[in-house]
Amino acid sequence: MRERHQVYRPVPGLENKRLAAANPYGLLTEEQARTDGYGITGEAFEKNSQGVPSDPNKGIVQRLSKGKVRAWEKDLSGSRTSYTKVTAPSGSVLQIPKSGCVRLANSQFYGEKWDALYFVVQDLANQVIAKTEESRSVRAAVQRWSKCMRAHGHPGLTSLQDPRRQITNDLKAAGDDTTKWKTLGSHEISLAQQDYTCERASKVHETVNIAQSVAEHQILTPRWAAAVEQFRELRKKADRRVSLDRDGEAVVGSPGESNPGSPIE
Repeated sequence: MRERHQVYRPVPGLENKRLAAANPYGLLTEEQARTDGYGITGEAFEKNSQGVPSDPNKGIVQRLSKGKVRAWEKDLSGSRTSYTKVTAPSGSVLQIPKSGCVRLANSQFYGEKWDALYFVVQDLANQVIAKTEESRSVRAAVQRWSKCMRAHGHPGLTSLQDPRRQITNDLKAAGDDTTKWKTLGSHEISLAQQDYTCERASKVHETVNIAQSVAEHQILTPRWAAAVEQFRELRKKADRRVSLDRDGEAVVGSPGESNPGSPIE
């Protein structure tokens, strides 16, 4: 942006470990259930104490004329008339601007094909998740889980996402009353622990793993499997650059509990 004579300030990131650890099927690990539940009340407390980072560019843009705002946005995100069209496996289409600084930064850091591959892989992952959830075996496992939850005092839960919706709705109803948040937080932990226990008793994790493998085999034709592998290689190279600490040693994370995660990626 400086090279284009535009003022731009980096937007501070809000690290969200909960989002990174979230399971696309709504499954929990034992540690998540025991220490953080679904992370809903805990995240509310964190945002309440830390606040949400504001965009430092808001004030910059507000001081510009309408014409200069359009020029600033064009330099940042690219022209709407100059783009590369990418068609995903499902048939949906993405228009990737060719000239914006965001696009150029992604290309320099990850590789020229990153934006297109990211779009394709996300589309494939969504297809795999949908096919996995629709499988007869997974639906039967979720029904067993629902019966288990009902038997332990939690009726009306027919989807693995229902407990999260319940806690989210309760949090909204509590408003800004942090005393109620604390009570809700204890309930959230208790609910999540029972949720995890029923997931294991109903063999939901194992069933999802098998169904996901079948879905990936059906959806990842040689063409798309090659695209996924190319995406992984680009991400690995970028991750290696990021994960080098100040002394040049790679930072290696410890393995966690086996839990069906995001497909493909």
